[in-house]
Amino acid sequence: GIPKDWVPPSTAIPTDIKFCDMSVEMKEYTLQITEYIYYQMAKSEIAYFKDAAEHIKKGFEEQFNGCWHVVCGVNFGSYFNY
Repeated sequence: GIPKDWVPPSTAIPTDIKFCDMSVEMKEYTLQITEYIYYQMAKSEIAYFKDAAEHIKKGFEEQFNGCWHVVCGVNFGSYFNY
């Protein structure tokens, strides 16, 4: 998930959401965790999209319970389990 002490930089990443059937809480968390991952990748603390997907998956499972499957990046890095 997102560390409690993490504060996003003052420059926001522009988003363009065309359609979303998530709750407002889930949508806000999605934007926060993806922004966190983006900055971690920019600082080379996360190197691969599969690692980003794993981090997002674990964050969602902590925040919203259940089993989540995450696919992200230009090469569709993924992390899921059966």
